[in-house]
Amino acid sequence: MSAAIPLVTEPPAISPATALKVMTRISERWKIERQQLASLIGIRPRTLRAWSEHAPIAIERDTLERISHLISIFDGLHVVFDDDFADRWMHEPNTAFDGRTPLSLLLTGSFTNLIAVRQYVEYGRSL
Repeated sequence: MSAAIPLVTEPPAISPATALKVMTRISERWKIERQQLASLIGIRPRTLRAWSEHAPIAIERDTLERISHLISIFDGLHVVFDDDFADRWMHEPNTAFDGRTPLSLLLTGSFTNLIAVRQYVEYGRSL
């Protein structure tokens, strides 16, 4: 008999306004455009534009989860590498991703690719 898998029922512990601020700062550090940021967090560019004018009161769970994974990737990179390379890493071709850049994988919008990049960074962090 297999053990029951616990389900996540609580929302991530980050407010929508904080999540947006953090992702804006990360996008600046990673040197990505606003459209790319919208794609990374799974929203339309015009929604991101509206949020920058008026901070959202609530953000969909999927978007908050994406933001949480991206923050973990960012933090993990800064544990493993110096700040300059940690921020450039997203743009560097990587053999672990068939020569693609981590950013290109994330921009596909695939949650699976987001998890793959996070796991790769976490593995590097554990060494």
